[in-house]
Amino acid sequence: MPDLVMAGVPYPNPNDRLSAQWSQLMREGQPRGPRQLGSQSTDTPVATIIDSLARADGVVGSLLIGADGLTTSSAGFKNGAAATVAEQAIDIVRVCHSLALRLGAGACINTMIEGHQGRMMAVMIDDRVLVALARPGVAIAPAVLAMREAARRLRELAEG
Repeated sequence: MPDLVMAGVPYPNPNDRLSAQWSQLMREGQPRGPRQLGSQSTDTPVATIIDSLARADGVVGSLLIGADGLTTSSAGFKNGAAATVAEQAIDIVRVCHSLALRLGAGACINTMIEGHQGRMMAVMIDDRVLVALARPGVAIAPAVLAMREAARRLRELAEG
């Protein structure tokens, strides 16, 4: 299968290593117990918000990407998977944002991509991006509500 080219940016074949990592994340799911080993989170208000989002029904993992494109906080990921997801998610959000502006829809605020193996949801919060990955086949409403609540709380933290 050839690589997909979107807005002049090549995207890898869906059968590559990222697709395999995504499949593994969806199979493993997010444990409901204490924060798992490998999480970047510490005991800060931002980490608490990211952890609570990762524990929402259907959500497998969540992360906050800073203006520099690096992961600020994450929960639910193992072995550096958060950095890989952040790298790909920020590219997707930037392309969606650029496309929305070109179409005259204004700035892209929310992005949701649904695939056979799960969903990626992203919300822009000023110059940061909040991302959550959700399992396929589960009700999306609890995850969307958790995303909105997390975004509201992060905005409040940033304001003051």
